[in-house]
Formats: sequence, structure tokens, C-alpha cells
Amino acid sequence: MRIGVFGGTFDPVHYGHLIVAEQAREQAGLDQVWFVVSARPPHKADRPVSPFDRRAEMLALAVAGHEDRFRVETIENDRPGLSFTADTLDALAQAHPNTEWFLILGADSV
Repeated sequence: MRIGVFGGTFDPVHYGHLIVAEQAREQAGLDQVWFVVSARPPHKADRPVSPFDRRAEMLALAVAGHEDRFRVETIENDRPGLSFTADTLDALAQAHPNTEWFLILGADSV
């Protein structure tokens, strides 16, 4: 499987997120894009963030009907400490060793 990892706070999810995910999936020939909800984003420690469950639910509603292309991944909620991309990618690689991973970044992260 070729999986794109699109991490973020998604507070709230919006069309821009969905467009980036779909374009990355199409242009890179990915099987799916996994939206990884950041549980404790270190760069937003000084401001309020909506509860994790609400953000994950918003994403699930946004991708409803397109589960063949998109998945909401909640691995961050189960991991302790701050949500760092390198740790997330490591955990995903360990959990799914036969997957080819592609990191997707939004313009705000680039």
C-alpha cells in the first residue's frame, strides 16, 4: 500500500485540507491518504485547541462516503507527550511495516 500521511490539528477541517489530500493522492498515485489528528501540537501549546475527539469526528464527517480514499487515523491520541511528526511516522511504520509512506504537508507547514 502507498499511503499519504497528512497530519495536522484540523481545528477545524476545511476544504483546503481535502483538496490538498485529494491532489496528493491523485498526483502521487497513493492508495489512500490518512489524516492524522495531532493530539498535543507543540506549536500550539500557548492557545486553546478543540478537544481531540471533536476534531477527529469533524474529519470523519468530512471524509464520509470516501473511506476508500481517506482514513482518519487517531494514533496520536494513544501516544504520550507532544505530537511530533517524526514520532508519529515511526509509530505508523512499526504498526504497518509493509506500507510505503508519503508525508503530505500543507502550505502553512512548508
